[in-house]
Amino acid sequence: MSARTSRTKSDSPPHLPQPWPDQEAYDSFYRQRGRFGDYTEADYSPWKEIRIPGGASAEEVYRRLPSDLDIEFGGYLTKTRIRFVACNPRHAWMPKSKACTFHSHPTKIQNAEPDVPSPEDLRSFLLNRHWRTITVGRSILWVCEKTSQSLDVVRRLYDWESVNLVRMCSKLETKYPDSWEHEFVKLGLRQLGLTVSRDVREWGRVWKQSLEDHLELRVTVIERDF
Repeated sequence: MSARTSRTKSDSPPHLPQPWPDQEAYDSFYRQRGRFGDYTEADYSPWKEIRIPGGASAEEVYRRLPSDLDIEFGGYLTKTRIRFVACNPRHAWMPKSKACTFHSHPTKIQNAEPDVPSPEDLRSFLLNRHWRTITVGRSILWVCEKTSQSLDVVRRLYDWESVNLVRMCSKLETKYPDSWEHEFVKLGLRQLGLTVSRDVREWGRVWKQSLEDHLELRVTVIERDF
């Protein structure tokens, strides 16, 4: 291992992903797909910060990520700070050009449904530049990280959407007038071999393995303690 590589790795605390092996190529990959830019923090306010103590493990840092009964939070992590903004009950904003992002789900979930990733969250993670993201659920947190194989998955999804976006959205809008966007996202994931079951409990049993098998993501689940 070269001295340069050693310094790079030691500069990345465990709560952040390592720099992509070829960062220029990775950035070029997303820039070519128009997924490199981002909104500025001034677009959403007020931003808040939580200080990350020195020497904290990744799990210790992730347990500090904010959540709420009724709204979502979104943000990103730096070496020393968790930066976040309060959003709304069904959507969180995060700067997807950052290396490591996070968002929380409202913890007041009806009927004790399992914590699961949404199709929209998966699509957003794949098609945008960030390569590690953490989701804070009611009873668990999950960490998704792209691998080198994930970029082939991203390319397939991007190419499919580029060809089918207008045609399939028009078709689905007729069939599912109230949820056609959701159905389009699920259809795109099915092109990758990933089927999101309408049965939330069934999806809750298989989602982790499905993300690893079909999206080539590295997934870690952390139990929440209160």
